[in-house]
Amino acid sequence: MFEEEKQYLINIPEIEPRIIFNMDLRKVTADGFVSWDGSLYPVPLKYCLRNVLIDSVMGKYIKIYDEKGQFIAEHNKNLFKESLIHPEHIKFNEECILHRKNKRSKLVNRFIELTGETGNMFLEGLKKNTGSNIYWHVSEIINYIELYGIKNVLPAINICLESGFYDKNSVKRLIKPDITIESIGNVLPSSVNIQRNLSYYRMEE
Repeated sequence: MFEEEKQYLINIPEIEPRIIFNMDLRKVTADGFVSWDGSLYPVPLKYCLRNVLIDSVMGKYIKIYDEKGQFIAEHNKNLFKESLIHPEHIKFNEECILHRKNKRSKLVNRFIELTGETGNMFLEGLKKNTGSNIYWHVSEIINYIELYGIKNVLPAINICLESGFYDKNSVKRLIKPDITIESIGNVLPSSVNIQRNLSYYRMEE
């Protein structure tokens, strides 16, 4: 009889023995931490804003499970209430720093490509005078070049070098665009009569 029914039997699912006991329900914060006994413990970011179960083992460490009873994290109890760093935050920060460095490197290379050795010397002055804000100044000056053209911006950068002014505002003040009254007049139609007879404004009695 048993041999006949054996083929229909299924394996007993594995289960963490401790989840059959009562555990505390906690909600994961938006940045991937769960609060327990006055301390914050990291859990995988995919559980953000979801409920988890916490089991304190012998008062020495905690085990954390999802709502289905699957084990997701384990931590020694934070007896000294130290601030724990989320491992996924570290990875994310490293990726952001790398992305920022690549972006800044491209920005500087573009600036030197447009301004040549003059721009290179100006960059050295920027580093000494503006520190970490150098990339903001460089980005703005590149915008000036795109707006006014390199032939109008480069002389302004040269004057800044001679005067010891290393900032975007000084460059902008010294830019002299190739826009004159004569050049503006050339684009206006010459045949338009803008005069109007005063009788036009006479009021009827």
